[in-house]
Amino acid sequence: MIELKRVPVLRVLIPFTAGSLPGFGSVVPAGIYTVLILTAILGILMVAAFIFLRKRPVFLSGFFCLTAFIFFGVAGYGTGMLVRPRDPGLPEDRKVMVMGDILEDARPANRSWMTGMHLRLVVSADSGYVTNTIVKLYLEMPSDSALPAPGEIWQFFGTLSAIRNSGNPGEPDYRRILGRNNCWYRFYAGDLPVLNHRVQGREHHGMRHAMIRSAISDRWEGDPEELSLLKAVCLGDRSGLTAEMEHDFSHAGGMHILAVSGLHVGLIWWVLYHTLSVLVRITRREASRTLLIVLILWIYAWITGFASPVCRSVTMFSLLTLGRLLDQRSSTLNGILVSAFLLIFLDPGRILDVGFQLSYSAVLGIVTLQPRFREWLPARNRMLRWVRDATGVSIAAQVATGPLVAYYFHQLPTCAILTNLVAIPLLSCIIALFVISTPFFAAGCCTWLFNWPLNRLSAALNRTMEFIGSLPGAVIGDLHPDRTVVFLILILILLIIFILHDRRNLFRYLLMVQLAVILCWTSWSRYRTNNSPEFVAAHFYGGSLLIFREGTCVDYYMWVRDSIVANRMQRYMETSWDYRRYQLTAIHMNGLACGKGSVTVCHSLCRGAWQVGNDRFRGVVLSGGFDPERLPVLVGRDWDFILLSGEPRINLLAKNRLLSRENVIVDGSNRGWFTAQLDPTRGTRSSAERGPQGGARFSGQPHLPGGSFHLTGQRGAYVRRR
Repeated sequence: MIELKRVPVLRVLIPFTAGSLPGFGSVVPAGIYTVLILTAILGILMVAAFIFLRKRPVFLSGFFCLTAFIFFGVAGYGTGMLVRPRDPGLPEDRKVMVMGDILEDARPANRSWMTGMHLRLVVSADSGYVTNTIVKLYLEMPSDSALPAPGEIWQFFGTLSAIRNSGNPGEPDYRRILGRNNCWYRFYAGDLPVLNHRVQGREHHGMRHAMIRSAISDRWEGDPEELSLLKAVCLGDRSGLTAEMEHDFSHAGGMHILAVSGLHVGLIWWVLYHTLSVLVRITRREASRTLLIVLILWIYAWITGFASPVCRSVTMFSLLTLGRLLDQRSSTLNGILVSAFLLIFLDPGRILDVGFQLSYSAVLGIVTLQPRFREWLPARNRMLRWVRDATGVSIAAQVATGPLVAYYFHQLPTCAILTNLVAIPLLSCIIALFVISTPFFAAGCCTWLFNWPLNRLSAALNRTMEFIGSLPGAVIGDLHPDRTVVFLILILILLIIFILHDRRNLFRYLLMVQLAVILCWTSWSRYRTNNSPEFVAAHFYGGSLLIFREGTCVDYYMWVRDSIVANRMQRYMETSWDYRRYQLTAIHMNGLACGKGSVTVCHSLCRGAWQVGNDRFRGVVLSGGFDPERLPVLVGRDWDFILLSGEPRINLLAKNRLLSRENVIVDGSNRGWFTAQLDPTRGTRSSAERGPQGGARFSGQPHLPGGSFHLTGQRGAYVRRR
């Protein structure tokens, strides 16, 4: 039974978290000094209420609780303001010299190499900047040159560009997600070996967790797939995993095996606890084993890069180990939430991290739901008890994390129970061998004794995931739940947990109210979708895409240069526009072809010009094949937009002020070409500002009464709704 009195940390965790989230996002405009003064006043009132609490308990008890709640909320807001990452304001789209630390191994990305870099110094033509931010580094390294390695200091010359969102519906907010990790820019290094060189190697740069990982994994021998799997499950290094391996683990419901989390740390703790028992016999003191276990766990957390699941697990098991030393049997739920509070206190942005949310949801689900399975399914046989416990843990974790998995990854695995029954024993053997063999691999002796079993176990785990992932119906895909629906379902699961542990009718009434709220919200969302139109103009590399939606009917028109781009657009439509909710109709346009969808029509005006739309949205598409001599077919028309795809000759359109009456949407993959064809005396380009409708709007563009330019970026979208 869940006893909230045994979870006192909730009284601090809830208000602190509720205050830190707005502070991390700066929702309320307030300075840090104002927050500090307000916190001090609330602290004085809280202390005064606590002192006089015995004299007037009826009046002051409620006042003390309210003051304490507000105090921790304001303290959380101030903490969020202090630790939130800020854009350093570095020069954009200019040639600069940068220097910093390489964070990870370089991996192929299109026609270049990509890695992460901790930026320290930026030097432009007229100024220098000392900074402490992270950039996505793209390299055009020659085939005979050495790639940067983690822990090295490098210097590069190239272009620094800010990370911007594409604006395409269904795609995540990359700028906000990367900004939480203090990553605001991309740096494109040029192919200049004289300027791009290593400043210091790893041997002069101190000890780093990447070096420790390399020192251990370099002594492993075997097939590349098995070695990459060992690096992932033992050291948290997933850079060597292939797309096929991640696909198999994802479809089998075993992605938690690849990510080092509470399961891995718990196995390491179990091995250390029993292995170091000899230390207790020698010293006859439990403190020596306890302190050594805690030290090893935090060293392991440092080696894995202090990922959120590892920090949560190490903190929880450290509290568990210290509690055993002090002979304190505190509530397991309280210990888990204490570790959550410590992590949120150090970095409030962790609560927005996907791994943090999934990790704590899984653990809380296991702690609260798995004991119910033990009561419902009693078993006397040891083997049956193991199967019952493993099945209960899998079901509890899947129920607790299901809404978040569907929201973030748009799919739900159906074979997770089978995966855990087979994969957990294999993973336990791998972790046990890893802990025992680490001293031998670090010393470089008797490595042959452990390489063969480690490779065989990792091969068995990989083949098992491949088999389970290939089963028909192993995953339910194309799930796109609304954020509000996910939040309401999580509250519903929480109420079910309380009902399982508490028989009071209050939670049953709240459950019925919650079900009514979910039904009303989904009905309203469905009604709003059926009675709202939407127009999206997106650009990909080598093509333009127009999307018209009327209710649940979606027509999309493709202007592409080859079939590869068309396939990319179709995959985007299938993944971003849920076919369970929308009826998709694809129309491929070329030459003088005409097209007709379920709610729109497109017909050719002349070569290189098409009129497309319906009674809600109507516009014209101009491609590179448009002949300016056919300008009269465009004059005298009333359009909502003009789409410029490719490089149409638009100088005559600008002179006839045809572009000044409608919204002009420009293919950003050829950025800058259209300004050269406009009259230079009418305006010049300045810095880009994000338009309110999803496109990138240039405030310094030529003055266009009644219209505006929308530069979509290299892969962006101009979105318009009514």
